[in-house]
Amino acid sequence: MATPGVTAERIRDGEQPPELLDLLEGSDSVKLKLSVPESGRFSAAEALGMDPLDAHVRLVHFFDTPELTLLQHGVVLRARRLHGNREDARLTMRHVTPRALSRPLRRSPSVSVEVGAVPGGAVCTTGIKGRPRAGDLARVAAGDLPVHALFAKEQRDAYRAHVPAGPALDDLVLLGPVVVLKLKYTPDVLGRRLVGELWHLPGGEQVLELATRCHPEEALRAVEATRAFLERYGVDATGGPEPARRALELLAEAARPLVQPPPADSCLPAGRRASEG
Repeated sequence: MATPGVTAERIRDGEQPPELLDLLEGSDSVKLKLSVPESGRFSAAEALGMDPLDAHVRLVHFFDTPELTLLQHGVVLRARRLHGNREDARLTMRHVTPRALSRPLRRSPSVSVEVGAVPGGAVCTTGIKGRPRAGDLARVAAGDLPVHALFAKEQRDAYRAHVPAGPALDDLVLLGPVVVLKLKYTPDVLGRRLVGELWHLPGGEQVLELATRCHPEEALRAVEATRAFLERYGVDATGGPEPARRALELLAEAARPLVQPPPADSCLPAGRRASEG
C-alpha cells in the first residue's frame, strides 16, 4: 500500500510531508499518477488535446500465480511487445528503497528507483529492466521457452533475494496480454511531458491513467502544477484503480480453474466404490 499521509491536499497547502521527503531521498525520479474515471476518459482526452492516432500500442504480459502471490509481496513481473519488433521485461518491487539495495545493484544502469505519487499517498519502487531477444515473448507464450529466459540474471537474482520462498519463475503463469495505448505529449500550458495510457482490460473495462515524471527536487512543484493544469481543463483525476493491479486481478480471476464438484461416488466408502467398479 502507499504511504498514508502524503496527500495532494497537504502539498497544495504548502506542506512538505516528512514521509514524502524520506521517500525522495536517494530516488532517481518521481512519477505523479492520476486515474480518470471511465465515464470521463473521452472528455478528458478531448479537453487535454490528446489525439489517439498519435498513440503507440503495447501488448503487456504479466507473470504471477493464479492467486497473485507475487502481487501480494509487492512484486510485479511483466514483459511487453513494442513497436519495431522490440520487447522489454521488467521486475518491479514495491517498498524497496535505495537503502535496501546493494551497492552494485544500485549503480546498475538497468536499475531505477522511483517514488510513485497518487492521490492516496506515495510509494517507493525499484525497477530492473531487461531486453529479451525479439520473439522470446512469443516463444514463452507458446511454451517453447521457459519463463526465466525472458529475464536477465540481474533480474532473476533480485527476484530470488526479494521473494526467497516464492514460486520459481518457471512455475509462474502467463497472464494476458493486455492492450495499452500510450501517448506522450507536452502541453504548452503545463510545460512538462504528460503521458496518457489507456488500458483495455478483460470484460471491456478501461482505465485511463495520466502521469508525469520529474526529478525528486521538483516533486512538490510538479504535483501542484499538474493538478492545477488538470483542474483548469475540468479533468476529474481524483483517483481510481491502478491499471496494472486491476489488470492482474481480472486476468488472475479468469485464469483460476473452476472448482469442480467431487464425483458422485466420491462420498461412498472406498470399498464400495471399488466393488462397483
